[in-house]
Amino acid sequence: SHKDAYDLCGTNAGAYLVGTGGAVATEMLIDGEVAKKGIVIPEELKVESYLRRLKEKGVEIHEEISEA
Repeated sequence: SHKDAYDLCGTNAGAYLVGTGGAVATEMLIDGEVAKKGIVIPEELKVESYLRRLKEKGVEIHEEISEA
């Protein structure tokens, strides 16, 4: 929630979600999980590691598939 994000880091939920995703990708680069040079799109990151790191920072992804 916006209140939780503000309590945690003094910003709104939108800024927290955008910044956290970029921070996780940067951590993966620093930790050597990204070997590719140049531009790396999010789809090229190791999904399990990316989602685990997001969860550690309080961002959980839930997927629901429904038929239209």
